[in-house]
Amino acid sequence: MALTSGKLDDGKEVGYGFGWVVEKRFGRRFVWHDGGWVGTSTIIGRWPDDRVTIVLLSNNDQFDRDKTLNSIAKTIFSARKNQSATEK
Repeated sequence: MALTSGKLDDGKEVGYGFGWVVEKRFGRRFVWHDGGWVGTSTIIGRWPDDRVTIVLLSNNDQFDRDKTLNSIAKTIFSARKNQSATEK
């Protein structure tokens, strides 16, 4: 349930489940949680159906964690796509 979006009485999903934001990213189910404090920036992003988890911890509160996470994920999914194509 922690990685499942809550629902309103009318059935509409709220996009949040027990501390995790639940959404689609790159056409895949994606859950994430971020945080930070003075001088720090953090994020954990998971594509549970793809068994991919990325954790970023920075001692710079200006660090663009979303851009970096997306860049790493694109590299992983691109490599997997290319690997699948060469295995055929």
